[in-house]
Amino acid sequence: MVSLESVYKNPYGQNPFCVKIEECKDLEELLFKVRKYAETQTLLKSATINRAIRRLTAMANKKQEFPIDYFNLRQDQWIYNMTWYKENIYSSETGENFYGLKERKEAFYLLLEACGIPRSYFPYQLPSRPKHKPIQFPNPDKAYELTTYDFFDNKELDWYWQFAHLYNFIVEPRSPSEMAIMRIRWIDWDSCTIEFPQPKLHGEIRKIVLPEVFIKGKTRKKLEELC
Repeated sequence: MVSLESVYKNPYGQNPFCVKIEECKDLEELLFKVRKYAETQTLLKSATINRAIRRLTAMANKKQEFPIDYFNLRQDQWIYNMTWYKENIYSSETGENFYGLKERKEAFYLLLEACGIPRSYFPYQLPSRPKHKPIQFPNPDKAYELTTYDFFDNKELDWYWQFAHLYNFIVEPRSPSEMAIMRIRWIDWDSCTIEFPQPKLHGEIRKIVLPEVFIKGKTRKKLEELC
């Protein structure tokens, strides 16, 4: 069992940037300080930090089976919480929700780091990573067929479907979430880029450099023809 008092008596001295749990009046203030630590003292991207804070909030939710009390950290709380998720949410057969389990561990370890608590005090072994299923990509002939195929009798509607396939193959937006929200006004015609909010990352901006042929070329359908 590890007490916070023993943690703060680290003989090597305490990181001056550490979050002092005992000085936080509630969970909201604690997670706010953990976020600030992550933003200023780590190289984590904002999307990763946001995801970690959401995980930490969920793990402290008292409506779940084994909530974690960050103001009274104990190894048994941590192990019970992760074990419950592993046995009830994670599937050992398909590997489904493996990354949810992994993100919970990484989020908790971020909190430990922010509070100056060694990770070794709260060990946890993740299950084996599930094997990725091979992704089948269409061969060049099939891709060309999809970008020139007559889907409807309406030529204008055909053009949009053909362009959507071409755009997906070459630009590679995440489908269907990013394709569904794309807007012409987000294109920078001079720099050949498009910036847009990512639906699955709570609006974080993603920037894609477009092949110049989409903007200025004469051998492909051009984006400006959509305007």
